[in-house]
Amino acid sequence: MSYGMEVIVDLRGCEIENLTQDGLRKFVGDLVDAIDMEPEDIHFWPCDPNYWKGEEVEDEEHIVGHTCVQFIRTSNITVHTLTLLCEVYVNVFSCKHVEEEDVLRVCHNTLRPTDAQVKTIKRGNWG
Repeated sequence: MSYGMEVIVDLRGCEIENLTQDGLRKFVGDLVDAIDMEPEDIHFWPCDPNYWKGEEVEDEEHIVGHTCVQFIRTSNITVHTLTLLCEVYVNVFSCKHVEEEDVLRVCHNTLRPTDAQVKTIKRGNWG
């Protein structure tokens, strides 16, 4: 028996105008609705080169973006964006069953990626 599951989605070629805090708030809201979860707190952290004040930053496109954590009744949804690369990384961790197809549908409808990779893993599957 496992504790739960995690749906992991890597997206690229997302529409850059959707990678703002407002765009992520809409995406997460649509995702919560699609997977029939109860939302709790939501938190955002912008990440930009100024975060590492005084440190040399060689590859800014790998750090400019947002992190969003939407707590849900059964666990959390975490979203990381790399705005300059138009990439988004989504994790849906839940003890309630979540369909990959539901998560992918919201990703495609809201973030409009050109490519998506998805996998689901069982968590706490001790055998």
